[in-house]
Amino acid sequence: MSILRLSIFSLFLCVGSAYAQEDVADKSSAEVEEITVTGSQIKGAKITGALPVSVIEFEDIEALGIDSGEELLENIAENGMNLFNEAENASGGVNAARGDMGAYNLRNMGTGNTLTLLNGRRLVNSPGYQTELIGGDYVPAITVNSNLVPVWGIQRMEILRDGASAIYGADAVAGVVNYAMQSDYEGFTFRTKYGWYDHFDAEDKTFTAKFGKNFNNGATNISVFMDYYDREPIRAQEDPRWGNSDHRQWTTCDLPDGVEDDGRCLDAGNPW
Repeated sequence: MSILRLSIFSLFLCVGSAYAQEDVADKSSAEVEEITVTGSQIKGAKITGALPVSVIEFEDIEALGIDSGEELLENIAENGMNLFNEAENASGGVNAARGDMGAYNLRNMGTGNTLTLLNGRRLVNSPGYQTELIGGDYVPAITVNSNLVPVWGIQRMEILRDGASAIYGADAVAGVVNYAMQSDYEGFTFRTKYGWYDHFDAEDKTFTAKFGKNFNNGATNISVFMDYYDREPIRAQEDPRWGNSDHRQWTTCDLPDGVEDDGRCLDAGNPW
């Protein structure tokens, strides 16, 4: 595994003695642009064409008010269905049981088929696992927990929207997600967010802290990012509509003409 760093410099040369004086002036005033591309790929693999990449900047994350990795997933158009933080049995995995798991499912090809990188290097998989319904049975899938990355420390998020297993390996069949963290942050920022629910005794609390400092005349930077997110549960018995499978008592019987209400509401003197 190697880190690919590509630097491109723009340099304009003029040939000919008649333009020697003008050439010196152009060199002194020309801007030299450096572009650094960081990635993790199989050593020796060759890219034969342009690959489709979507980029989400920190300004976009801040404007959307995203607090956790799961909310970031919900705002990615390329991400497929992902049943986490929900009380359901369809996924059969730890996402439904624990509520703190988040995994990328690019193009709805399965949560175990998206490579997740941090500054171009592979992230460690979560010790837990999800199960995907494949071929009529549940198959374990080990993935990276997207909630591990503090979203307010991300400079940008790069999403390779096409299969790249030939470049990055078998875990990139659906695509690649790369977190590029803020590398030159200096200062201290603390942010808190508090929310609650109507008719329920439950709260949401979010605390975010960022600290960064430059050393060696700006040649070295140390940055620390921390996110804490706590959402209290709302249990089914707290709402009678959730604790009762018969919803007819909350369904109106005053339906438009031509709409049948048999079995969908409780009318006076009629059990149906």
